Amino acid sequence: MFCGLCVEACPYDCLFMGSGFEQGRYSREDMVIHVEDLRNSAKNPSTFYRPQLEKSGYDPRGGRPLSWREVGREKWDWHRREKAGLRLIETDIDGASEESK
Repeated sequence: MFCGLCVEACPYDCLFMGSGFEQGRYSREDMVIHVEDLRNSAKNPSTFYRPQLEKSGYDPRGGRPLSWREVGREKWDWHRREKAGLRLIETDIDGASEESK
């Protein structure tokens, strides 16, 4: 689908848009990327799908590389208050009490 919504919503660098799918192969041996291939490949930095870099006017081809702290990610501590699935919804509590009757 390539809409990029998952990349925009991800607060970390674990998802990114790229063209690596073009290197897909059918055998495991053909999928090995050797170090020399990586060193000799073209470097094409981009701010594509990094709206915080585009807003700041950062040019990836003409400046110093930014550390992950300078890039401007969403803070990760927003989810420290509660773990996923632990917040009880009143309908869950009511349903459990009705089943036990």
